[in-house]
Amino acid sequence: MKEIFDKPKRFGEILDLTFQISKRHFSKLFLLLLIFMAPVIVIQAIGQIIGGRNFLTDISGGKTVFDQILNTYDQTTLSLSNSEMIGLTVSYILMILFYPVAIAAIVLLVKKIKESSDYTIGGLIKQAFTRFWPLLWSTLLIGLMAFGIIFFPLVLGIAIGSLFIVFNPILGGILIVLFSIGGFIGVGLLFTRWGFYLPALLFDRVAPGLTASWRLTKGRTWKIFGIYVVLMIISTIVSLGVDSIAVLLGQSVLYTIITNLVTLITTLFATVGYAVVYFDAVTRNTAGDLKDMIDTYQEQQ
Repeated sequence: MKEIFDKPKRFGEILDLTFQISKRHFSKLFLLLLIFMAPVIVIQAIGQIIGGRNFLTDISGGKTVFDQILNTYDQTTLSLSNSEMIGLTVSYILMILFYPVAIAAIVLLVKKIKESSDYTIGGLIKQAFTRFWPLLWSTLLIGLMAFGIIFFPLVLGIAIGSLFIVFNPILGGILIVLFSIGGFIGVGLLFTRWGFYLPALLFDRVAPGLTASWRLTKGRTWKIFGIYVVLMIISTIVSLGVDSIAVLLGQSVLYTIITNLVTLITTLFATVGYAVVYFDAVTRNTAGDLKDMIDTYQEQQ
């Protein structure tokens, strides 16, 4: 495995290595995520049970199955109980606190695989927690930056598009679609440049790690962004596939547990891909540094 990591990889090779690692080490990767996210799943389930939801099925009335499912989601959206709201609030707070640490632990696990080193789940969790505060504050900082970058242009774009729709619906619709695509690509590319802040915090011990991430992604932004898009599409397809079946359970406690577990699996896969892309960027950057050193030495002769 070390030999595979130590050479620069093409687009398809990165995806192939991601699948290999996810498949061979699935149980440990899943356990690692489950340890962090189990409290979130349990708290949400308890809030729903106290709020009166059925455990197995919870579907509203209707003439057809489609009507029942539609009525279920409409009513659920408007009628969350106090206990459910409290459960969601607490679970979101826990996710903000521990999600970055969980991702860091998976990156550390992939590093151990890369180095063919022995590891324990407890050791990985302990090592990830040593960077808890830098991970938390850096993630919150980038989250605030993301809000500022996305929110105001989004409001402006919607306002302009809505104004055009009033006078010319077709042109307004086209502008909104173009703005959405351009915004997705622009924001995606920017956060691709910032995305390696987390492993920079782990391995380079710098916070918030944006400069190190910017350096690693230089000249490879579009390729990395493309890999992220592919991983996102695969994860979305898996989630929709399972959700299309689980939706027959209605908004029951079991449905929430299933969707949360599926989210853990897609997160596992995406995070392994993220780690593989990071180590590939490090390999390429190291190779580039060596080439620059050789070129400089030759020029001096």
